[in-house]
Amino acid sequence: MALLFLYDYGQGGFQFHETFDVVPALGIQYNLAVDGLSAPLVFLTAFIYLTGITTTWYLKKREKEFFLFLGLLVTGVFGVFTSLDLLLFFLFYTSSGLVAGGKLFEGVFGLPYLWAVSVGALAIILYTAFGGFLGNEKKRAGRSA
Repeated sequence: MALLFLYDYGQGGFQFHETFDVVPALGIQYNLAVDGLSAPLVFLTAFIYLTGITTTWYLKKREKEFFLFLGLLVTGVFGVFTSLDLLLFFLFYTSSGLVAGGKLFEGVFGLPYLWAVSVGALAIILYTAFGGFLGNEKKRAGRSA
């Protein structure tokens, strides 16, 4: 909530900047910040996270796993909204996709969690690879026409 009120919309740009060099030789950084578009998205994610926690009063089995995976998922979503480094963005993107996909395939198909995460990883890799391939094919088709 404080993020929405502390963000200076008049100034704009990236604020609440956090930077740490991970591999300086390759230019890889842990680089997070919030801009005018991501500030409300971060707030809404935090609100949904709080709602998810408060609506699970009745949860009686596997509470630790539920809250662990919910926390990992929300951490990945926060990272997607605030990352400024492309490598860090894809790290958060795939980690949140692995958690969500693993729990989905475990719940829907009854797979063991390790197999479910593997299927989720394969789905993310195929989605990313074929999505990029199809996007490039459309660009090439437009140029040759």
